[in-house]
Amino acid sequence: MKNNYESKDFELEIANLHIKKNEINWILKPYPHAIIDNFLPKSLFEQVSSTKPDVLDDLRRTNTTGLEFNKKEYGIKGKSQKFRIPIEIMGFGIGKNLFSKFMNPSKIITLASHDDFGGYYPYHSSSRNGLLGSHVDHCFLGDNIHFANSIFYAHKEWKKEWQGETILFNHNGFKPLVYIEPKPNRMVLFIHSNTSFHGVNKILCPEKITRNTYYMDYYLHSNDIKHLVENIQKAGKGKPKIKYSYHQTTFIPFFPFGFNSRPTFNTRRIVTYFRAYIIYLFFRILPIDFKYSKKFNRLYNNLKNSIKRHINKFFS
Repeated sequence: MKNNYESKDFELEIANLHIKKNEINWILKPYPHAIIDNFLPKSLFEQVSSTKPDVLDDLRRTNTTGLEFNKKEYGIKGKSQKFRIPIEIMGFGIGKNLFSKFMNPSKIITLASHDDFGGYYPYHSSSRNGLLGSHVDHCFLGDNIHFANSIFYAHKEWKKEWQGETILFNHNGFKPLVYIEPKPNRMVLFIHSNTSFHGVNKILCPEKITRNTYYMDYYLHSNDIKHLVENIQKAGKGKPKIKYSYHQTTFIPFFPFGFNSRPTFNTRRIVTYFRAYIIYLFFRILPIDFKYSKKFNRLYNNLKNSIKRHINKFFS
């Protein structure tokens, strides 16, 4: 009789063989992305999707602002081997090969290779009325640049009228262009840069249903970014032009789904959102080398924290 690890290894091998058969068709606009349906073998997906978020005990973050609403983020400590399989595939296994059209997989570093996922958590569960406004993710982790994302929809069922699509926006994040339905067992890939704004449409599922996703980030050493950009431009005959600059996770303030959407002022973190957006614009507009912009922002944060400490000390 096989033990749990032997069983997991066997299932990973079957999953990898299944995934290798999937054809990846990259769409270059508004930025390079791909959709893979029936990503996992049906029997394995049924096991993975059987986990209910309400039984998970590794809740790390709950989002309740007007730009990030009704979303819970979980770590994977103490989870069953079946629950961890998508992370094993996306973060340690064949996941790197999904981006081989643009970069040698041996050059790719994943979020899963960092301790505790670098402070970012790989399993998200969103409930009714949840949403995620137009944003770009953090641009680096350690000394490596964030260049790609994968999102795997792990809920058992989803109906079109429940919305919750992954939205891809135009280059400034103001206009939604592509709506990707969160079909069960669907994998979404996209190249991340300083213009890859994305989000999640408002969720209208029943109260007892949740939109569940695994996600993974992919990184490159800064020396490899030039090669990545050249490969993307070669595939698109000069377009799109992918650029990288320093930024934190940055949301478009007030307008979760672009300027044509209803603005939201129901957010406790508006100063944080606004500050991040101003910093994003500053480094996107000015031609400052990436490594220097990181140092500049580090000095800014040190100065800000120092001023805050002095103010607190003065009034204490």
